[in-house]
Amino acid sequence: MQCCNACATGGQEALQPSLSAEATTEETEATSNSIELQAAKFLGVTPGETTLAEVIEKLGEPRTEQRGDTSTILEYQVGPFPKVEVFLTDNIVVSVLAELGEPRNPSELATELGLTGFKPVVIKNAAETLGIAYPERGVLFSYAADSPRPRVAQLLLEPLSAEMFLLRVDATPSDHYTQKLEDLERVLDIDPKNAEALWLGGKLLAITGKQDDALKLVKQAVQLAPKNDRYQLTQAKFTARAGDHKGSVVAVKRLLDRSDLSAVNRARAELDLGDLMSSGLNRDHKAAVEHHLAAVKAATPLVTHEDPVIRHEAEHILVDAYLGAATDIAQGHWDRKSEVVPKWLRSAEELATGFVQNDGANSILPLLVWRRTLEAYASMDGDVVDTAAVAEAAQQIATDLIDKSEDSLFHQHIKWELLQANFAALRVEQTRGRYSQALKYAGEAVRLVEGLPKDRAANSEARYLTGRLYFYVGSIYAINHKDHAEAVRWYE
Repeated sequence: MQCCNACATGGQEALQPSLSAEATTEETEATSNSIELQAAKFLGVTPGETTLAEVIEKLGEPRTEQRGDTSTILEYQVGPFPKVEVFLTDNIVVSVLAELGEPRNPSELATELGLTGFKPVVIKNAAETLGIAYPERGVLFSYAADSPRPRVAQLLLEPLSAEMFLLRVDATPSDHYTQKLEDLERVLDIDPKNAEALWLGGKLLAITGKQDDALKLVKQAVQLAPKNDRYQLTQAKFTARAGDHKGSVVAVKRLLDRSDLSAVNRARAELDLGDLMSSGLNRDHKAAVEHHLAAVKAATPLVTHEDPVIRHEAEHILVDAYLGAATDIAQGHWDRKSEVVPKWLRSAEELATGFVQNDGANSILPLLVWRRTLEAYASMDGDVVDTAAVAEAAQQIATDLIDKSEDSLFHQHIKWELLQANFAALRVEQTRGRYSQALKYAGEAVRLVEGLPKDRAANSEARYLTGRLYFYVGSIYAINHKDHAEAVRWYE
């Protein structure tokens, strides 16, 4: 039985999403990002709005009624729906649950209900998929438990929920930055004080180069949830980038002094403190490597954790900690650098590759490894790296990542990583006296600088890197090529 057609008799539709009846699927898909968010209706009953009196007026007297102190459950039989339950709290509808006469194909049902222009989010527990939800309309398809294939047994209508959009953010592939940001904006439209959305939005804005905006959002998240250790760690990292290095060190140390810090946050804090110790005006590479080793120790047992969120976080921390230790040794006063640094870097590469291939870790991880490998070797003397091989590997991974994604913000992030890799390759080759090769990588870096979006090009990190890049190029022309006119052009 076609549930929507049966309920359309008399000119009424059982489910009425706030889409124009004349809109085509293509038009709906084209406007789904900008269309007004509005809860779907069931025969004129809107969760979050309709009163008890209005339900009786629209649906008539219920078949059964259950009343509590503040709650009411009305049961109906409506058209092809053998059972419809309307749940109210304080005489306002909070949800409508409608059983279908027979299980339905979810794609066909979504088409009939005008939902195909929206991206559904899968609802699951540890063992099985329970259904799918359409956050823009507050509609959930609940699957039949005994069906071998996904079949919708019930429709659940609720008020628009920030949690549903957050679920979709979490389920969205890691390279879909634009979709994630759009959904986070929707969360904040519904709940402007949602700390999780502010924090996640801040992290994404930082990745896309909007450091000032990122710090503002993360500060708001910390103000709303001052006991959230992860938010505090992110704020400390962003604050250091903004110039308050000392304050960030104090903040991270204060968290590490706490006995109740979770295992994954302790690993993150050790990593972040190691990074802070290896940067800033008073670098302490000995202390930095100690904290990076502590991060390795803390993260290692977590990479087999049953919770995929914790496991993937630990994987990223572990790779970063290996890279951090390699960089500490490369930049500090250590013996046998040429033996030790490559071992740490190879371990980071093997870990990153394994995590991506075997556990679905973020696919950008190997590119970060190659970029930081070049940066580590740029701090060392001696011919200990095949720069061309590493740079080509970085270029190939970047090309593959861009080819597999249609997200422009993700593309910009990949190109930013590649820019930094080429700048590091320039420094490696310049240090070793291979000036023609250095200029080759400089040319690629300059091309990427010139392609930076205006907002990223204007931030302090990009301006600093660009200034250093042009200075290195000018130095090669002035000192090694004796071409002072060309050098001046780059210095200016």
